[in-house]
Amino acid sequence: MVAQESDDLKHWRRSDSRYDIAPQARYAQQRDPYVMWNTDEACWWCVMTSKVAGMPDEKSGAVAFASSADLRDWTPRGDLYHPGTIGAPEVPQIEKIGDRWYLFASFLSPRRVGPTSVLIADRCTGPWTAPDPPNLDGEDLAAMNWGTDGHRRIGIGWIPDHDLETHGRDTWGGAFGLPRELVTMADGRLGTTLPDEIARAIIGETLDEPTAFQTELPNGWMRESESIVAKQSGSITTTERVRAGVVELSSTLRAGASIVRWIDESERVALELKHAGRRWTFRGRREVDGTSRLVDLASMDEGVAVAGSDDVADEQRCRIVFERDIAEAFIGASRSLAARLPQDLEPCRIEVVAEETTDGAEIDLRIDSFVLRRLVSPRS
Repeated sequence: MVAQESDDLKHWRRSDSRYDIAPQARYAQQRDPYVMWNTDEACWWCVMTSKVAGMPDEKSGAVAFASSADLRDWTPRGDLYHPGTIGAPEVPQIEKIGDRWYLFASFLSPRRVGPTSVLIADRCTGPWTAPDPPNLDGEDLAAMNWGTDGHRRIGIGWIPDHDLETHGRDTWGGAFGLPRELVTMADGRLGTTLPDEIARAIIGETLDEPTAFQTELPNGWMRESESIVAKQSGSITTTERVRAGVVELSSTLRAGASIVRWIDESERVALELKHAGRRWTFRGRREVDGTSRLVDLASMDEGVAVAGSDDVADEQRCRIVFERDIAEAFIGASRSLAARLPQDLEPCRIEVVAEETTDGAEIDLRIDSFVLRRLVSPRS
């Protein structure tokens, strides 16, 4: 592992070889170094994507590490994490947040680079356990890297150039997703949210006035003060069509499924975001065996509700940013979900749908607010 240095972050040169980190014989590959100051050990650490020699790719993935007092003389430390069940852990990072240690990586598989996962430990050397859920976003947000301004951590990941099924596997690289701010919940789990200044920039500079719902409500739907309550299956829809925009929905789902749907000019569902139980799923339209059908694109579980955690509240505020063939949802204060769509969106009207689920429970959905904004940009 060799070092580079720069005076201006633009022009880089090879550092003195005294800074090199020698390879460890256990590994067939070491790359993606991340250097940080370990406060518990009072020394520098470098964690690296590694592959254990002599093992198949799907089992050889490991995070190796080394330590140094001066960034020059490095001591190899071997495995920080090697369960024997994963592919290469892409772009690993380790951070101490509060009293816990967190290890971030995207575990490579033959078909995917992502999603970005997190492991938790009480000590910097482990043992490491996966929280519920283990991922910080869906399958389509890969290889997130984190930085800090001293007050918060901001992550950037990329969304693959095409949806998974187009070529049977992800490409390495794609379009940057919107930044995520890391959120620490009361029970120690982590989540992500859209940074406030990014949300303000999207809404304040690029969007039109909200579009109103139709005035008539389906059977089993009623108005209560400023809210709409649904007790039966049905939907309400916008009148205008938008190709690129932002949906903001504040709702409370106690039973059934809540779905936001994009209806194209052929009156087909082009995209939907479904919330049922504690699971969120983006679904999009794709040609399958000569037939156009809705298929799952990306999903995210909220995990088991824990008393005192920040994601247990009934009310969910959801902001969905969509443009061309990318959609990103920011849910509550601690969840996000990105998806690459099979094709660019046409101008769509937006429906909010209440739907029964297989558990037979009666529908109970309350919609407190809904805003649809038109995104104005050179790409729209």
